[in-house]
Amino acid sequence: MSALPVLQSNRKRLLFSIAAFVASSVLCVLFFGACALVLAGPHSSLLPGALQPVVLILCWAGVLVLPFAAAWLVWRRFSRQRNA
Repeated sequence: MSALPVLQSNRKRLLFSIAAFVASSVLCVLFFGACALVLAGPHSSLLPGALQPVVLILCWAGVLVLPFAAAWLVWRRFSRQRNA
């Protein structure tokens, strides 16, 4: 039995982890800055009070969902390359 499938699987996991980490690092900074400016910064009066929780939820959803979406795309792309 060859060790090649195990190495490819580990490489796929490594690429998935790197993509998730990089995407979450970039997005956390961007979304935190946007949320801080809109909800608590000098632009806080732009939103009506009822929309502030919606913006907060959308910012957290972006921070939690988008990194895994980017990592999932890396996972799928690597799977396609391996199968081809």
